[in-house]
Amino acid sequence: MLDIRETTAPQETGPARPSRALAIILGALFVATVVAVDPYGLVPSGPLRWTVSLVVMGAAAGAVLLRRVRVETTTRLVWIALLAWLFLSAIAGADAMHAWIGTPDRRLGFLAWCTFP
Repeated sequence: MLDIRETTAPQETGPARPSRALAIILGALFVATVVAVDPYGLVPSGPLRWTVSLVVMGAAAGAVLLRRVRVETTTRLVWIALLAWLFLSAIAGADAMHAWIGTPDRRLGFLAWCTFP
């Protein structure tokens, strides 16, 4: 004879599988930046490659933001302090456009730093 009782405990479903969307998007980022070549651009790493890279990085950022990411408190506070300092520097900078987007000789602006965390 079986004793059937009602329980309020959650059912065991096994280990949760992580979303593979981020892995697929980052794999696509690698392939897209290698394949994207603008034949009429100045250099093979020109406008088309940067456009493709930014679009796929935006999709990756969206995939990360859709799931919960745990970050150590010290690391989070250091990144917040750095971004706050860069934001204030961009506001008070002499050249507003390059302070926000960076310079052509690959010095990063505020928006590029925001993509790192």
